[in-house]
Amino acid sequence: VAIASGSSSGTFKYKDNTAGTFTITNSAAGLTSATTSFTVNPATVSKLVFTAGGAQTLNAGTASSAITMQRQDSYNNPINSGAISVSLSSGSSAGKFDTTTSGAGAFSPGITAITIPDGSSTTTFYYKDTASGSQTLTASYGSLTPATTSFTVNAGSATQLAITAPAAATAGTASGDFTVQRKDAYGNAATSGTTTITLSSSSATGVFRNSADSSTITSVAIASGSSSGTFKYKDNTAGTFTITNS
Repeated sequence: VAIASGSSSGTFKYKDNTAGTFTITNSAAGLTSATTSFTVNPATVSKLVFTAGGAQTLNAGTASSAITMQRQDSYNNPINSGAISVSLSSGSSAGKFDTTTSGAGAFSPGITAITIPDGSSTTTFYYKDTASGSQTLTASYGSLTPATTSFTVNAGSATQLAITAPAAATAGTASGDFTVQRKDAYGNAATSGTTTITLSSSSATGVFRNSADSSTITSVAIASGSSSGTFKYKDNTAGTFTITNS
């Protein structure tokens, strides 16, 4: 800024997108510099953001690490003034939020909202889900731009088998495909490792066939990366029989 001849002063303004206290220095050749401390306050709160703990990968039934949410102005400055209650939601109906991961009451029933208190810009919570898949987590409050993040929930280790049977077969003819699926404790399809399933029937004359009906088998393998295997059943004796996969 220029100070004209005949004047002792000049004026200017200062603008900054970053909140904080800054030192402004004025200097000119041959003169002692002038400095002043200047404070820039945040603009109006406009959005919620996840600043830590977003985009996690979990096993079904296991709590996340801490998720930190912050309220900010449009220039990404944190906002500390006023208390707000932020709604929490998940794309999974089995997903739950809480402020702790320990104790008998954790995630039972959990919370659906959390407060950012006056004097703070952030709050922290945890997430737990028993349904596998990619889930979108959303934190919202009024007209503020909501915070969103995607969590991946993987199935746990297989703990159970489920079987889907075709319609009844005709004596002497192979059935349609049976499908046997391995699942975790929450009913999610489990795909880790290879599992060999032993097949048995309550009928002494029944045999199991591969899905191509080209050979007789006594077991079926579920390959790593898959949750299920298929087989057929053939019996010369008419009746209702119990087929067991183990």
